[in-house]
Order: sequence, then structure tokens, then C-alpha cells
Amino acid sequence: MVGSLDEKETKGMGWLSSKELRSGLFAVNLASEDNSAAARLEDIVTLEIIHSKASFTPHVSGDGILVEIKIESDGNFYEQATTDNLLTSENIARIESLAARVIEDHARACIYKAQSLQSDIFGWGLMISRQNPKAWENLKDNWPDNFSRIQVQFKVDFRIRRTYLTEQPVPIRS
Repeated sequence: MVGSLDEKETKGMGWLSSKELRSGLFAVNLASEDNSAAARLEDIVTLEIIHSKASFTPHVSGDGILVEIKIESDGNFYEQATTDNLLTSENIARIESLAARVIEDHARACIYKAQSLQSDIFGWGLMISRQNPKAWENLKDNWPDNFSRIQVQFKVDFRIRRTYLTEQPVPIRS
């Protein structure tokens, strides 16, 4: 064992799974375009994952290795902590976009950690060896170092499919 993943990196590993991910919750900070700012409870929505799958396409060239990562996810609007009406088409599109950024951020954190440890936990070396055996012959002897220099390009798509029982938020009386 060369290291371990923290909570964010572990979530990223789940998003990067080529097996279908079918459950779980994650939070999106509506007040932060990159989900990094400290959030007030009113700025958080919770989304439920109902389906997610990642696919990878490696490209080997004289400039190095690029892995295109495509993550397609569907989810449900699960919970909000504000009385604002978030269930408008404009807000839903914004939440989907922010959710895609959260997914990419978690996945990038996982990749960065694996690369810093020079540990191909994704099986990209095997993928390259099967897809391009000639290129693999040049890469395999120094694979840990080659792996740590791989560039990644993301395309993340998250779609909200339903909103459970709520159509509009219910104000709570004090």
C-alpha cells in the first residue's frame, strides 16, 4: 500500500468507476461556483445519485498521454434547506451544472492523489496495453512515472430526473 484516499478522493473514485454507481447522496453549494466556499445551510441542496457511469478513452501521442473521461449521471433533487423556490427550469439547469462541477472536482482530486503516489488505481495502463500494444511497449518500463504525467480531459453530464414529493418548498412557521 502506497497511500490512502481521503473522503473527497474516495467520492471521486466512485465517480470514476466504470461499473455503474446506483446510489448515494451528495451536496451542492449554490453560493459557490466551484463548491469550495464555506456554505450556509440555506445554500446547500442535496442530490441523490440514481445512475452514474464513467468511460475512458486514452490517447497516446508524441506529446504524451491524454485520457478523455466521460461521466454520465442521473439523479434526483432530494433536499433543500431554503424556502426559495429552486424548482424552476432556470434553477434546475444551474443545479445540474454545479453538480457536474462537484463530480469533476471529486474525480480530479482522486486522479491527482493517484498520480502523486504513482499508482494506477484506474487500470489505464492495462487499457493502453490493450488498445495500443505498440505504444505500451515504450511506456511500460517507466509506467509509474508516465502515469503521473497523464493529462485528463473531462466531460461530465448530470441530469435531475425528478424532485420527489415537493413541487415547491414549504415554509416552516416559528
